[in-house]
Amino acid sequence: MNSDKFTWIIMNFKTIENYSQSILELYKENRGGDMAAFLSNPSPALIRDACLELYKKDLIKSDEEIIRSFFKFREGENGETAIEEHGVGKLRAISDFLIEKSNTKHTPRLNLIALLVDFQPRPYSKFRKNKGEVVKDDSKTDNTQQLDNNAIGTGENHVETGEGKEGGKPWKKIIITISFIGIAAIIYFIPDWEQNDCMIWSNDHYEKIACDKTSNPNLFYNQNIVENFKRVELDTTTEVFFKDGKALYWYDKEDGKIEFFTKGGKHPVNNKVLKPVTQTIIRKYVYGEK
Repeated sequence: MNSDKFTWIIMNFKTIENYSQSILELYKENRGGDMAAFLSNPSPALIRDACLELYKKDLIKSDEEIIRSFFKFREGENGETAIEEHGVGKLRAISDFLIEKSNTKHTPRLNLIALLVDFQPRPYSKFRKNKGEVVKDDSKTDNTQQLDNNAIGTGENHVETGEGKEGGKPWKKIIITISFIGIAAIIYFIPDWEQNDCMIWSNDHYEKIACDKTSNPNLFYNQNIVENFKRVELDTTTEVFFKDGKALYWYDKEDGKIEFFTKGGKHPVNNKVLKPVTQTIIRKYVYGEK
């Protein structure tokens, strides 16, 4: 093996490792973001349901390709069926990765996890072209730059002058490092104000509530769920049940009673995993066909 090829293999390994670690760090930070209803406690079954929920959305082409590549179906085929029939046991590796039980360097798997937690840049090919640099929120970048400017003044003595070019860079790095340590210390020692807010189920929707006023303080507030997760009544006046072959509603059936919801996830009361509606369910429980 020549040295150039060996170097490429080593660099690629480092980059896939960075990709894996960066995805996991984001998950630990946001617990799945918009998909938190599925990923806060990421069982293989919930991960499959999260994939179904994502597939229902208007994804960009590269994200659709991530799902097709993992679940192995072609463009134009019934992706929803392919995902539903995918054995949950094959998703165990994703669950184990998210709970830090095991690691993975399987590119299609990492790309799918990146999509689930909304990590950027994705897929891995784009991350590698980006030289392994994580795309950060602009506001965070602006704040960091402001801290940098405040710490080093105008920068005239450190950057602009000839003397500053050589002597200023090490000091700049030290000051930035100290700034980040200070920020990390503040974040660590000051309670997380977002966790002061939780959610509670009220009849047919979630409501925001202070965590110290609920019996379930682990159900943290999620704006997307509060705004979009509702229990609804479907009847013959409902105009659309499916879009582009994908279900627009989810359901749970217990003791002969059926309930419909506007998003997937877990039932807010019995904690069962909700299922996407099918033509059979609509015909039987909405139109009353035998």
